[in-house]
Amino acid sequence: MKTLNMTANQFFRAAFLDFFNNYLTIEKYAEHNEISTADAKKLIDVGRKYHEKHVKLCRVLKELKEAGKNK
Repeated sequence: MKTLNMTANQFFRAAFLDFFNNYLTIEKYAEHNEISTADAKKLIDVGRKYHEKHVKLCRVLKELKEAGKNK
């Protein structure tokens, strides 16, 4: 995961997506990233929250863009 010039929001979302797309268990994710299972759980939970907010924002922006085209 590229971390240079990332915001905290981007970092947490990237960590969540890395886990979601590439790992079956939190334990294996923690092992591969050399962090505790507890820290991995926290990282993934924060990342999931940021990701869900990002998805909602993208949906709203898409709807606004489409509504502007339909005028």
